[in-house]
Order: sequence, then C-alpha cells, then structure tokens
Amino acid sequence: MRVTSSQASDTALGQEVCLHPGRWYRFTGWVKTQGLQPLDGTVTGTFQIQRSGGRGQLASGSNHQGETDWTKVLLFFQTPPDGRVRIALFLTGYGKGKGTAWFDGLMLEAVDLSQLPAVITRERLGTGTISPMQYG
Repeated sequence: MRVTSSQASDTALGQEVCLHPGRWYRFTGWVKTQGLQPLDGTVTGTFQIQRSGGRGQLASGSNHQGETDWTKVLLFFQTPPDGRVRIALFLTGYGKGKGTAWFDGLMLEAVDLSQLPAVITRERLGTGTISPMQYG
C-alpha cells in the first residue's frame, strides 16, 4: 500500500480486529519512505498497535522519515481484556507531515512467549543510575 501527501497532512489508516483477550501477539510489517518530512508530526512512516478506537497505544514501531529502504518492523503486544485492537499505518500522525510511505507484508500471529528464545548480550542497557530506594 502506498500513502502519499504533497500537502501537510495528519494521515493514518487503521483496521479494528478482534483477538483472544489477554493473549500475546506478534505483528510484522515492512515500511519504506521517500521524501517523508515530519513538519510537526511525532509519528512518521511506521505502525502502531492501539486499543480499540485509538484509545491508547499498545506498541509502536520506530519512526522512518526522509529516504529509507524497506525496513522490517516487529511489534509484540498483549491484547486488552476485550480483545479489540486497532492496527494503524502512519504516514504522519499526532501532527502533520508530507511525503510518501509504502507498507507491505503485514502479518499478525499469536505467540507463546515461553517458546521465544532469550537474548543475552554483553551490552550495557543504559547509563542511568539505580535509585537507592530500589532493592530486592
């Protein structure tokens, strides 16, 4: 799917789906951008998984702007108690932007987190400090 706007616009497309309540899912999709400029939009060229009606975000991919080649976006989320979610494709959102984004290869599948491999690295998770009020 290609979404293009030559004028400043706040543009997203969404589809409401009903899933098993409380279950974990993996959403996979591909995005490519050309000349995508966020003017004051904070979400550009990506996917979001939202609560039904767009009332709250469950997962969001990283923003893509300018010129990008096809990039795989992978999102894990747990469905709310009613099982209803919205899958949203964003050209630009929560503000305006212009350009082109392509979306392809969308896939949604239930996952069993206990069956996913654990990823252990030697890389530091951040440079922050641990509060002395946290212990265990």
